[in-house]
Amino acid sequence: MVKVKLIPTYRFVNSRCSLRGNPVDLAFGKAIDTALAQYNYYQSWTRRSLLMEAMKCAMKVFTEELRKQGVELSDGERRMYAGRAWRMLSCWRKSKYTGLLRPRTRVVLLERSGMVYGVFAQPDFWDRDRVFYEVKSYNVEKDEDAGRCAKEQCRVFALLGELRLIYFTEDANGYYTLVERRVERDLGVLNELWEYILKLSDDECTYRELKELEDYHPIVKYRFNTDTGKWEYLGTWSLRPGRTL
Repeated sequence: MVKVKLIPTYRFVNSRCSLRGNPVDLAFGKAIDTALAQYNYYQSWTRRSLLMEAMKCAMKVFTEELRKQGVELSDGERRMYAGRAWRMLSCWRKSKYTGLLRPRTRVVLLERSGMVYGVFAQPDFWDRDRVFYEVKSYNVEKDEDAGRCAKEQCRVFALLGELRLIYFTEDANGYYTLVERRVERDLGVLNELWEYILKLSDDECTYRELKELEDYHPIVKYRFNTDTGKWEYLGTWSLRPGRTL
């Protein structure tokens, strides 16, 4: 039996950068992320607008995250964030992305020198064919720290296939638009992942049988070719083709 040493994508990302946003902005970002995912999921079941339901979802998550952080906002501050959420969700509702669904978690396998490491990876959405989408509720070009983390995360997600980074931008009048950027695959991140996982102790990782991973997750495999000194993409597959990927 082949055992795979595994980490989630966020472990690698956190080793290379850190989010230093204030707790209110972090809570708001999580609220928007959750509302977008819920909007798209339920939109696949109905033709009517779900904007109000998405708004309620966002504010509920926002309130709960603030409670966990022990942060209290004034009524005026809460109305300000509610207005931002409404404008962002309205922007999303009018976009071409509402038909996208969340993909199942993939496992990127790295095989080298007889050892196999793995990384769990799950972008926000995909088109149920070949293109993945990662969505950020902030402008990745203006927010230096968060933008760096987003780019490190996307380097891993781009190993799955074609990847688009989508993020919100706000104009001077407070209205939002969505920007889409294609993220090119950089095989150099495989060396960085390998070195990072190699240094982790057993207690810092998860171990799973390869057969178990193949039974439950779509697999994306890379192998290091010692003759060329380069990583090679070996393909993507799922042993349960009848299940939604």
